[in-house]
Amino acid sequence: SVVAGASVKNFNKECKMILSREKSLSDGKSLDEYFAEKVASGEIDDASVRKGLRDISNKHAKIVLFWLELKYRAEHDAIEVKKLLFKPELEHVMPQKWEENWPTAVVPVVSVDDGSVIADIEKQKAVRNSAIYEIGNMTLLKKHLNDSI
Repeated sequence: SVVAGASVKNFNKECKMILSREKSLSDGKSLDEYFAEKVASGEIDDASVRKGLRDISNKHAKIVLFWLELKYRAEHDAIEVKKLLFKPELEHVMPQKWEENWPTAVVPVVSVDDGSVIADIEKQKAVRNSAIYEIGNMTLLKKHLNDSI
């Protein structure tokens, strides 16, 4: 819900519910029923979730990525560690100061709508600047690895 711009009141509860293997919540509702009620009430919808993932704060992105990493580790028995034994740091894949190392003349800017290369310089800058804070441009790294990048 918090990603969709809804109340943050139950954020931790929702994360735990999404990541747990339990079939129902304490009140007997399934996870699908819980979120269907939020959609029916208009509290969340696809557009608000998409917008939220594009405009997510670093703080919320770090929490979402952390929970996804824990879920992945919990679901893959090949990974022995079920918890993160390091303090993760958020890193932007495309750097916040992208113009220094990712000039548009060298690394083209592509439209997410149709895959075409964007020629207009101002549009290129707008696309890059908006992409910096999307969750798809973020990852978690160990501090020593982050410092070396």
